[in-house]
Amino acid sequence: MKHNLITLIKILISLFMLWFLVHTSKLQFSLLLDLFQSPLLLFGTLSIYYMVVAISAWRWQKLNDAQQIHLSYRRTLLPTYLGIAFNNLLPGSVGGDFFRFYFLRKHLSVKRSSVMLSILFDRITGLLGIFIAVCLVSIPYLDRLSHQKLTLYFIFICISFSFGVAALYFASLLLPQKIGLSAFLNHRYADNKWVKAVLSFLDAIRVYRNSKITIIKCLFASLIVQALIAISCMLIAKMLQFPGFSIMDYILAIAVTQIVNLIPIAPGGIGVGEIAFANVLALLNPGVSGSFATIFLAYRIIGIVTYLPGIAIFVFNKKAGLVNALFARNPTNNEI
Repeated sequence: MKHNLITLIKILISLFMLWFLVHTSKLQFSLLLDLFQSPLLLFGTLSIYYMVVAISAWRWQKLNDAQQIHLSYRRTLLPTYLGIAFNNLLPGSVGGDFFRFYFLRKHLSVKRSSVMLSILFDRITGLLGIFIAVCLVSIPYLDRLSHQKLTLYFIFICISFSFGVAALYFASLLLPQKIGLSAFLNHRYADNKWVKAVLSFLDAIRVYRNSKITIIKCLFASLIVQALIAISCMLIAKMLQFPGFSIMDYILAIAVTQIVNLIPIAPGGIGVGEIAFANVLALLNPGVSGSFATIFLAYRIIGIVTYLPGIAIFVFNKKAGLVNALFARNPTNNEI
């Protein structure tokens, strides 16, 4: 009963947000029909969505390989595709992480800590990709943004977060050897099951600490993903006949929107993400007015159309054994 009430409240919040956007002329549903006036651009946008899935699958596969989770790229695509689908269709944008964890634990003989770390680092490299992309595209435009304090604060937060994570990562290269935490816990509490879980987690972290090239490659992949998302929004804006904005405008708007969408106050962030996207574009372009929220709503709708087939295949073919056939457990080797 309580869960149903919370869900109802989230739906009402989402509907109110959409009503507010329409009432303030930041959202026009009628503009969505223009998407069908440019079939080539629409096809190009759909292709970008699948490119994002392909690159995300490659990134996760590299992180899995570092943890000795030997999952072929072809078989990494399905859980990645479905994970992104759940992220776009479930509140809070984290449903796909639980799905991927369940997927690997069910179909592969791997440690729980290894699976958790591969998914966690996939999230971290993705989030870092957002912040680093903001830093890189903002540098040439600092003079233009000098009078926009809110934007400069956000850029400063991105820079601080990026440097903070980098500092923690490089510090971890030295601290474990200095402290000897794993050896101490193993010596004093070897029979404690909770300590064993902590030691397993520390071992998994140590793998990524020593996989510098893999982390760099994954960060580069995350930057490409952010660029592709921004390009897809630019194509959608062109189809909807909005004024042309710079790549920096869209990367900043997408960055804020993705972060806001993580807050589970509305189903899938519907309404909340559109408000964030529209306000950022309006802030960056004070002399231009328009129904900018329509761009992100169109981006969301195209995403739903892109990912729904995967959800349908998973649901209707699970009993038929499709997933089990793709992820058949091998008792002697977990490499598939």
